[in-house]
Amino acid sequence: AVVSTQSTGYYILLILTDGQFTDIYDCIGAIVEASDYPMSIIIIGVGKADFTDMERLDADKKALQHNGRKASRDIVQFVPFEKGSEEEGSDEGDGVVKKVLGFLPTIPGSALLDPLPLQGL
Repeated sequence: AVVSTQSTGYYILLILTDGQFTDIYDCIGAIVEASDYPMSIIIIGVGKADFTDMERLDADKKALQHNGRKASRDIVQFVPFEKGSEEEGSDEGDGVVKKVLGFLPTIPGSALLDPLPLQGL
């Protein structure tokens, strides 16, 4: 997809994964490039896999870099499903949902976003 840096829309990519990405170097490059666009990426790790690389993509501690270029902003948020579920101590998945929804106010312009109505669900 082609997205203009002048776009008036904001995009959120939700990724559900049960393990590591096999092409982490290319993934970092894509995230660094995407950091200039109006988008955020939320990754939810499902299961008990080693999500060390996913936590690295969530550049809270150190900005991502690829081929000498630094990401212009942190666009990735990672939530391990098991950890989020245990934190709330309620129905399975409630903690993850609350944590993911908690990221939305930190997304630029999210106060202007109107949810689309659910159709056919």
